[in-house]
Amino acid sequence: MNAALTVSGALVVFQFFIALILSIGVAITSRGYNPEHGIRIQAAKNPVVILSLILVSTIITLGPILVTDSFAATWGPAYGATSHFGFSIGHVKLWVFVVDILMISWIISKTGGWKSSPFPALPFNIPVIAILLGESGLRVGAYVCLISAIYGLSLYVGRSHFVGSRAGRAEDDVSLWVVTVLALTMTTLIGVFTRHVVQ
Repeated sequence: MNAALTVSGALVVFQFFIALILSIGVAITSRGYNPEHGIRIQAAKNPVVILSLILVSTIITLGPILVTDSFAATWGPAYGATSHFGFSIGHVKLWVFVVDILMISWIISKTGGWKSSPFPALPFNIPVIAILLGESGLRVGAYVCLISAIYGLSLYVGRSHFVGSRAGRAEDDVSLWVVTVLALTMTTLIGVFTRHVVQ
């Protein structure tokens, strides 16, 4: 099978699971608090808006994936398209990962923030998925930097909204950010440096 077609297919599966995970999480989160389990997840203020965003972002990412040159080569000739019709898989991967990072970060902010939302694991997995799908080290590094910046900014803004005991210690937020970003960097670097060595 064509490697580009395999990557395009993997991107379709990735987008399907991102949409599924987010939709299930928002549905559960919007139900609020279950005192029996001792778990408090801040309710999404308007799950319809969030679910609509998930749908729109899925459409605007799946559309370009389905029109990559590898997919277009399979269905394009039936519609009279040339063999060079379609988007480059490299540009589509960049589009998909940036849209996903921004969209998931917005949903995190609307479902309790990076400390309370159930979704922070998703953006931290994107660099690993990018490595597995053959993204360059430079692009993977850019994704890590974008996620780290959004994460750090959200912790800083979150502190400015609370005062007193609700804000917690600034050192705790700094420690949380540093440890999380360093763990993400470690995983990403190991993945980038070993992806061609380990077969």
